[in-house]
Amino acid sequence: MVVEDNPFDLKFLAETLKKAGYRVRPAGDGELALTSLRAKLPDLILLDVNLPGMKGIELCRRLKADPETKDLPVIFISALEEIDLKVKALEAGAVDYVTKPIEPAEVLARISTHLRIHLLQHRLALQTKKLTAEIEARMRVNDALQESAAKYKAFFENSQDAIFVADGETGMILDANNAARRILGRPLEEIMEMHQSEVVSPEEKETGKERFTKILSKKRIGPQQYDMVSSDGLRTRVEAKSNVIELKDRKVVVAFFRDLTDRMQWEDALRIRNNAISSSINGIALSDLEGKLTYVNESFLEMWGYHETEVLEKPFAGFWLWEKEAVKVLKTLMDKGTWTGELTGKRKDGSVFDAKVLARLVTDDKGQDMSIVSSFIDVTNEKILREKLIRSERLAASGELAASIAHEINSPLQGITSTISAIERTHKGDERLFESLDLMKGGFTRVRDIVKRLLDLNRPGKEKKQPMNVNHVIEDTMSLLRNHLKKNRVNVNLSLSPKMPGINASPQQLGQLFLNLINNSVEAMAGMINGKEIMIESYVRGKDVVITVADTGPGIQETAIKHVFEPFFTRKKKMGMGIGLSVCHGIVDDHNGAIAVKNAPEGGTVITISLPVK
Repeated sequence: MVVEDNPFDLKFLAETLKKAGYRVRPAGDGELALTSLRAKLPDLILLDVNLPGMKGIELCRRLKADPETKDLPVIFISALEEIDLKVKALEAGAVDYVTKPIEPAEVLARISTHLRIHLLQHRLALQTKKLTAEIEARMRVNDALQESAAKYKAFFENSQDAIFVADGETGMILDANNAARRILGRPLEEIMEMHQSEVVSPEEKETGKERFTKILSKKRIGPQQYDMVSSDGLRTRVEAKSNVIELKDRKVVVAFFRDLTDRMQWEDALRIRNNAISSSINGIALSDLEGKLTYVNESFLEMWGYHETEVLEKPFAGFWLWEKEAVKVLKTLMDKGTWTGELTGKRKDGSVFDAKVLARLVTDDKGQDMSIVSSFIDVTNEKILREKLIRSERLAASGELAASIAHEINSPLQGITSTISAIERTHKGDERLFESLDLMKGGFTRVRDIVKRLLDLNRPGKEKKQPMNVNHVIEDTMSLLRNHLKKNRVNVNLSLSPKMPGINASPQQLGQLFLNLINNSVEAMAGMINGKEIMIESYVRGKDVVITVADTGPGIQETAIKHVFEPFFTRKKKMGMGIGLSVCHGIVDDHNGAIAVKNAPEGGTVITISLPVK
């Protein structure tokens, strides 16, 4: 870049530099130069000292103060040769000073020199940065190695298993941890004079040697049990596992010997308990006083769908759908010594069930609390059958009532409709009369719709079920309701799983289901001004397709939640018959699914529908 206010000098310098193979960007003053620099940085700047407005020295100071331009080499050009001016230019950050009249060869030589210097400085900076990064990386590796070594040492010395490190060629022990020294009752110096096969009982020594040879030949060997004998003759039954580690100059064998004394005692106690309760058809569990499971029977595992290793030592509260409720039960149990009630269990596959629970504290001979024993009975099917029976009885009664009402209403409606048609034929020119008749017909249409809804309460639909994607029905329903939602200022957020499996269902019935649920949410939020939202989510849980419809409305009174699916139950103050959710329940039942409602902790209602995958 050449910054020069004299047009002749600017043209002369530009032509001279272009002939030498440089690309030149001219600027007539300091402000133009700064604007041009923001677009793209040059490799070097030729800067006139006496510029109009911002002087060259001031421009140079500003360039050196900016991190983006501070490393650009600047060569001053001036017709003045005063020493003070040159000193000021160099103090401002310039790398050179050329006086006018300009000698092309001199300028080109100085430019070439400073560009080479700048390039070398740039390369040096890059190499320094790279070297610094390598040093830092090596330091991190070194720190990691030291940390790893410290962790290994801590693990080695504090392990509950006896650990021996032996030379792969001779079999002589090189190191032994605290547990090994404790079991053998010998100091490390004495152990390091032993062969690895000598840590077991004398009668098992040959077996130990054979095992050592097989391990070195990399043959797969499972855990084996031995007796380790201490210096005073005390025997400890252990389980041995070994690994071969190849170092740069040799092989070493690391052997782990686990003390089986506690495990054998625990297995004896476990066999006694299992024999006593394994035949129970109830789920039985033992847990410690903190709520961690220590024992479960087969009925418990079948009830929850877990393997025993996935259950033991886990917090018992985590196996219930409402974990906080289970924690409260545990606190009540610790206070009162016993608890009886129902909780909702959460199986491994995500499904839930209702269980009747009887829990009691177990105490020792001194009356000290030792553990908790719990018994469980799955009452899900019993509750479902009881609820279906109650619902069936209610629907039968409401069906008879609906059919009777429909019969009594439809007959006079037919007569009234015929009369209206006759009046329309005989008074074709009476517009005011026709307006009144239209209002009457609208009222009769609403009465017919109410009658139809009453009948639908007991026969949700006769449409043939077919393979379908529930996401498509949700999207189609949203398209139908778009204007209605916009009019009521309700935002809908869809979160539909893209990998939704097909189900065997009636699109028309499911459309009515989602239409009813969304309309219910819109009506529930009618009194709100802002923040009206409906969240619809679909996902797969086990063998079911799950759809949730949540809103930000006021929610449902807790005392009313258990009644919302009952026919003719409603909390609406206007125009509510109380059959919408009952029809929804009938549709879900017709598809062998389940529907549930609850209040969200942050407010609003959440309705969850699960439908079986085809």
